Amino acid sequence: MKQTVILFLSFVFVMFAAAPQTAALEISLDKNGVARFYQDSVLGRNSETNARGTTIRQKSDTEAIREVAPRENKELLFRSTDRGVDVELRNRDTDHQNTVRTTENADEEVKYRQSEKIETDRLRVEFSAAPKHTDVDKEARANQQGDTAANREAAIAAEKAEMEARRSAMEADKEARREEYKAQLENTMQERRDRLEETAAIVKEKHEGSKERLELVSRDVKARLQEGADFVLDPKTNTVRVNTPSGNSHEITHLPDQAIARMQEAGVIKGDHDFGTFPVEIVERPDGEVAYKTQSTQTRRLFGLFDREVPIEAHLNDKTGEVEATTVRRSSAIGRFLDMMSL
Repeated sequence: MKQTVILFLSFVFVMFAAAPQTAALEISLDKNGVARFYQDSVLGRNSETNARGTTIRQKSDTEAIREVAPRENKELLFRSTDRGVDVELRNRDTDHQNTVRTTENADEEVKYRQSEKIETDRLRVEFSAAPKHTDVDKEARANQQGDTAANREAAIAAEKAEMEARRSAMEADKEARREEYKAQLENTMQERRDRLEETAAIVKEKHEGSKERLELVSRDVKARLQEGADFVLDPKTNTVRVNTPSGNSHEITHLPDQAIARMQEAGVIKGDHDFGTFPVEIVERPDGEVAYKTQSTQTRRLFGLFDREVPIEAHLNDKTGEVEATTVRRSSAIGRFLDMMSL
């Protein structure tokens, strides 16, 4: 067992020792779930965009320094640092809350901790925008949906028996909204499943004099990741998770362009959203949910008479699809009063 560990660590050292720390790293994930690592390449050089804005990966003219097949049962973790990005190729773990498993057998613990790491200052990861799930995943989701439906029916029946006389129009409206969000989520996932020829990307570009974060990109819409959080790409299911600073793990439902489109449909941000002034972020909310966040302005009428722009912050709950907007608190008392009087 110890000889196996030594040989594995030697392979990792030889593989990455020759790779300069500041080289660009590009990772391409094909439809079969094979991840290929390219180094010293111009990021995005081997990709082209068609008329629909779809990014299509072309065959590289350089040899991949590493190929990872689905049978290796690996996942990719990306962690932003002051120097660039740490990329870790590690064993898939069904318990995403714990990245290190402790065992009584020391040899087993060493085996589990085996991983390949590389550090780069520029990164681009391309993968299909359409998620895929194994038969086991589909069966688990079907069972979970069945259990959820049964629990919901039981809860509704109990509520009708105990509180039928006190049901209000507000509760009926909330139920309608939940159904609306559920339908919208299904439409969102179906749209992603239809994007078989499109790619999304995890990117980090290093710009002199600035501290950049990891970004998730789809259809030219970028969403930067909250500091202290990590992206995890699973080649087996073609899905992206966010490991939050509090230790939670969340599978991304909406791609960035879908999140912005949903906010625009809800009317909380404008159709010509200024991404330069109001960037999009993926953040963990105080309630532990992961959300897309951006700022914008809304036109409201002061005292019902005069149009004025009021700053707002928009959130899309990635799990439920619910959109909400809150007024940004101004620093001046006069500004806060005028915003309060603008409806």
